[in-house]
Amino acid sequence: MIKKSLYLLPLIVSAFANAENGVYTSLYSGATFSSKSKTTVDSITDTVKLKTAPVFGAAVGYNYQDVSFELSYDTRSSKANDDSGSKMKSNILLANLVYNFNVASENIKPYVGIGAGFAQSQLTFSDTDASGMGVDATQKLKNAFAMQLKGGAKVYLTQNVAVFGDLRYTNIAKANYKNNELKSALGADELKGSLNYFSANVGVSYFF
Repeated sequence: MIKKSLYLLPLIVSAFANAENGVYTSLYSGATFSSKSKTTVDSITDTVKLKTAPVFGAAVGYNYQDVSFELSYDTRSSKANDDSGSKMKSNILLANLVYNFNVASENIKPYVGIGAGFAQSQLTFSDTDASGMGVDATQKLKNAFAMQLKGGAKVYLTQNVAVFGDLRYTNIAKANYKNNELKSALGADELKGSLNYFSANVGVSYFF
């Protein structure tokens, strides 16, 4: 009986080991923290801290040995950490390069990654119309360059399914606001916005 169990041991281990090559998809969610929104009017920059907010995302990629190439998309909407009632929403599309480390346990894979792409963002804030009634005004930013750094670990539950957790830093570079009337009203030659996000995420991946 013991001898038969020893013969089966490599099969049990391999069942939990990840496939070296193949396509995978991922779903993840998490929360932002220590995030900031910056608005630059000419040479003056105003920084606003953002409240913790949920993040939702998905990715599709290809894993080749220890390296993964993936496309990810996520969205988040964060309120300003003040009494202004303003809110910043961002949709981010990134191409990521991920390196998976080999450790003693075959079903655990720490990883680090770097990504670049673009983001669509918009600022919603409280305003007052001509009659004095409160309204929500939305100002969209032009598409902006975005980059991301991440690090975490995934645990393979089976050969095809893994759960993961990671920390990510996302930067959205300065972009012009689309509404030139707002810039004119402020008497500004330049009106731009940028964002910095930190987030903690958990998710699940399926390897085909």
